[in-house]
Amino acid sequence: MKSVAALIAFCSIAPQVVAQPSTSQSSPSSWQIDKVDYYTEPTSTAGVERKKAAVRFTNRQRIELPLDNTVVIAVLRGSDQSEFLLAQGTDCTECDESVTVRLYQLTQSGLVANDHRYYNAGRELDFYEPQTKIQENRVFYGQCLAPSTSDVVVWFTQFIGEDEKWHHFNTIATLANDGVKVAELDAKKVNLAAVLTRVANAQCHEISGTEWFSEP
Repeated sequence: MKSVAALIAFCSIAPQVVAQPSTSQSSPSSWQIDKVDYYTEPTSTAGVERKKAAVRFTNRQRIELPLDNTVVIAVLRGSDQSEFLLAQGTDCTECDESVTVRLYQLTQSGLVANDHRYYNAGRELDFYEPQTKIQENRVFYGQCLAPSTSDVVVWFTQFIGEDEKWHHFNTIATLANDGVKVAELDAKKVNLAAVLTRVANAQCHEISGTEWFSEP
């Protein structure tokens, strides 16, 4: 079973969704998605291929993401106009790693390397008891917090703790030139209902959920 400390540690260090341009409505973005090229590469194992993606931007740059099983979601803009590419993927193909959410900063030099992984949207099932749900995450991105106009990523998580009871733990990732900062979301200030209101107004978007198994 999980603890809050384990969730924080993970955050610190899918069904297909359509890639979108930056959700911010202020000044025009220098990184806007023009097209996503999905393709496969062979591996050393016969019949097994890596699912890759390359993003073409309107500034004429093309960037191949350092991920397998890749899904490109959107370009997000931080409070200081910094820009980040939001995606899903794994670091390998022939392994037990689950798909996770990734955030890559975009600069004049291109994509900034980032090995940090964040929980994916959906349900985690017990490896030894496949019918048992042990964690569920709802993940949102965009202008999800009123009255802010900068983009964020928000996780609403419920999980079975070490006491065998369900717990709730919500986190937020804010974006800036100095990188991604993840912190606990104050439930007294922001709750799921408030975020869903922003979703209804198309200011915030939810990542479609999937299912995966815990590591054995």
